[in-house]
Amino acid sequence: MKYFVLSILLLFVTFGGFSQPKKNCDEKRTIHIVVEKDLWPFEFVNEKGEPDGFDVDMFKAVMNRAGYKYKMSVTSWDKVLLSGDSINGDMSIALYYSEKRAKQYLFSTPYGTIPMALISRRSDDFKTLDAIKSKRIIMKHDFLYNLAVASGMTNIIPTNSIEDGLRMLSDKKADAMIANEYTCRYLMEHKDIKNLTWHPSPFETISYCFAVKTCDSKLLNSINEALNSMMFDGTYKHIHNKWFSSYEGGYKFPHWIITVICFAIILIIALIGFTLHFRFRLARMTKNILKEKELAEKRDNMKSAFIANMGSEIRAPLNAIVGFAQLVGTIDDPQERQSYVDELESNSTTLTSLVNGILDLSKIESGTTHFTYSDFDISYVCHDMFDSEQTTNNNKDIQYVLELSEEHLDVYSDMQRIAQVTQILLKNAKRFTEKGNITMRTERSDNFAKVSVIDTGVGIAENELDNLFQRYFRTDENKSVDGTGLNLSLCRAIIVVLGGEIGVNSKPGQGSTFWFKIPLK
Repeated sequence: MKYFVLSILLLFVTFGGFSQPKKNCDEKRTIHIVVEKDLWPFEFVNEKGEPDGFDVDMFKAVMNRAGYKYKMSVTSWDKVLLSGDSINGDMSIALYYSEKRAKQYLFSTPYGTIPMALISRRSDDFKTLDAIKSKRIIMKHDFLYNLAVASGMTNIIPTNSIEDGLRMLSDKKADAMIANEYTCRYLMEHKDIKNLTWHPSPFETISYCFAVKTCDSKLLNSINEALNSMMFDGTYKHIHNKWFSSYEGGYKFPHWIITVICFAIILIIALIGFTLHFRFRLARMTKNILKEKELAEKRDNMKSAFIANMGSEIRAPLNAIVGFAQLVGTIDDPQERQSYVDELESNSTTLTSLVNGILDLSKIESGTTHFTYSDFDISYVCHDMFDSEQTTNNNKDIQYVLELSEEHLDVYSDMQRIAQVTQILLKNAKRFTEKGNITMRTERSDNFAKVSVIDTGVGIAENELDNLFQRYFRTDENKSVDGTGLNLSLCRAIIVVLGGEIGVNSKPGQGSTFWFKIPLK
């Protein structure tokens, strides 16, 4: 709609204009204009020190199309004000039309518009003209300022620079500001003026034109013809969108640019995906390596502790055997000699059991041990092991309890190995229980026979349960009790070979339940 209205105006001006020419000045020549240096995005000096902006691009395009050479000078707004209504140079760009000015200049059709904005601090956020009637209002000393004064507005603070006005408002030296929306939004964004906000101004959008001296009717006609052709061939739209698309959303990217951007986005996403996948894999590998390293270090520490502990465990019965063997031949008293023989047998049994345990575990883990399978009643085996431990119990504060869910529970497994595991679990329960109960329970669980040994001993910390069946591992409570940390790992190795599983449930101070399950058939 905007472009249609401007097209109609261009046709009108082409055949008449706002004012009738008086006489012609010189033939085609170099046209000189003066450009304001800090009215972004309309007129300003760019990083190269050259005039730039929407009005500058429009002037260049019109001059090129009309066949005129041109030159531009830069000045500040205060110097523009000093010139009053006189044109600096051969013509003026971005000049507002008024009846007074129409008596002195010839105006082209409007080629640009400036939307006005009401600026305030975020803490105030004024949105209407009524809200600022009694407030101190900053305005640039231009055509809008004159309109405001003529309309009876008071408390107006004039400024020659929109940036200076915004900073005055930011520093609370005024209450609001009415100014060019685009320039204000640009300065608020790029000049670090963050505490201000804006709303559309109650004043109408202002249109502006090119203006020439009254003697330059030929120049005016050339300008209007150029504007008219620029409107219809898309040049005007291109220049307009170049400078205002970020504010109006009017610029359309060429299809090839959109295609390149889409391809680049897809490529970037693919690269990001590949990078993330690689990083995740690397992180997982690193985590696994660190976990393996930690596990290896833990095993090494446990192995060192096992070797040190085994040295002590083996040395004690070995020293006893050597010592009593040397003494037994020197004793004449038969009763005393027999006591030495008994000690020799006891320590020999302990040493043999210890060495057998080490060899058993090594053979099982290496797969060289032969297991003998047969049908047998696991309830009978558990009853037998239970009676044996109960008979050797000298602690009257411990009560042994046997719970057999079935009188006969037949399984197909290695009876000697099941008896070995059961005996180890019962002995462990006895070692860590000072008073209370030790209960052995057998039951059928799906296609498995389940054996549980339940005690009311010291219990085990939760963070130690996962490592309990590892070789050489000993709990903090276990370190004060004699042992090698080998028996539970031996139990686990046996049960795994028999196709079952073994586990423990425990809480510190509440006792432990060690259990294992083996297939019925």
